[in-house]
Amino acid sequence: MSLLVEDEERLEPIRLEEHESAEHKKFYDCLLQGTIAEIKEWNKDDMYNTYFKNGLAPIHVTAMSGRDDEMEEILTILLKGGADVNAKTKSDHNSVLHLLIKHNHISVAFPGVVAALDYFPDVHWRNRHLRTAYDIAVAREYFDIASCVDGTMMPADARALYGRSVGVIYGKRLMAAILNNDEEDAILSVNKGANCNILNDHGCAAIHYVFTVYELPPMPLVTAMHQKKADLNITDSEGDTALNLCVKSRPLRLSGQMNNIVAALVRWGALSTYKDLDGNDALALATERNYNDIVRLLKKDRAQHILTEEPEISKTPLEDVSPHTRIRNKRPELMQSVEAGALKSQIANTEPEVIESMDAGSSQSQRKDKEQVVEESAGTMSSISTMDRQEPEVIKDPMKAMAELSTTEVPIVNFKHAIPLF
Repeated sequence: MSLLVEDEERLEPIRLEEHESAEHKKFYDCLLQGTIAEIKEWNKDDMYNTYFKNGLAPIHVTAMSGRDDEMEEILTILLKGGADVNAKTKSDHNSVLHLLIKHNHISVAFPGVVAALDYFPDVHWRNRHLRTAYDIAVAREYFDIASCVDGTMMPADARALYGRSVGVIYGKRLMAAILNNDEEDAILSVNKGANCNILNDHGCAAIHYVFTVYELPPMPLVTAMHQKKADLNITDSEGDTALNLCVKSRPLRLSGQMNNIVAALVRWGALSTYKDLDGNDALALATERNYNDIVRLLKKDRAQHILTEEPEISKTPLEDVSPHTRIRNKRPELMQSVEAGALKSQIANTEPEVIESMDAGSSQSQRKDKEQVVEESAGTMSSISTMDRQEPEVIKDPMKAMAELSTTEVPIVNFKHAIPLF
């Protein structure tokens, strides 16, 4: 349930009592419509702390004046001139923090609150409805402002938070102004530091709406956005850029604005190579619609490697053959030498295999002779294995053994003809 109720104080600063003094009326009108210089001239006779008949002080009138572009500066002038930052309205006992948050968009309320916090107002003050400025900020879902007036943040920290949030705050306001065809508020939001490149829940940035729903001439707003570093090549959820949407816009074509806008976008760095979901870029869209003037503009600044079709790369027959076949095709003499070397290596590493056939009519004596030869060979191998595996001799005198070892000649063993043990 919202903390705000319908019967709560709704002050109208333009309404003045009939018996208000002439001087107060002039000062009142100056706060609503006067220039900064004119407001400074009223810093006399403690006028900044006077109360009007409707129970408002000058700081309260400013907080509800609706002067979005100058409210922060006017508040700063009044507070520097001695205005009481903790002054309360006579009816509901609201402070300037209450009024700033309740009667203004967050883009206006936030800098005003930050300006007031520099003079250390009582952030814990409750109005006649027992609400603090924090309560109203939460009710309006101004959570960044709420964190500034909860009593835990210093003015410098609040200003730093505003600096980090201003882009998003004014970016949302910019998008709303474009949807409402409000050119003045849109350009004001851009100049106040709107982030022109944030995407909404539909995947669109402000510049996309300029070419789809904005009914006013887009050139002034697009120029202001470009000067504030708007990304002209940012794509929406369908892959379209500002240039693509400009070419697709039928109203811009009928009104004769398309050529100038396309030329400006290309001059500012918009690329014509981004493709939409159908695979069409700006050049393809212009070609499809027979916009010959737009085609000439896009081709003039289009990269040459994109204009020229790349030759098709044919597959060479060598990619489908084995490495040996590639060598044979390129260097026949190299292949012959490779094959000859492989043949030599194969002959050298191959031992002749003796196959003896045992005829069924062989004599029993021949079989016994062969068995005896096999037993003698096995005995020889066993004796060699036993010789190689003699138990190590226990050395009792290490010094004497080292002396004998130094005078003993070590025989050179040719391991090439050594008989394998296993």
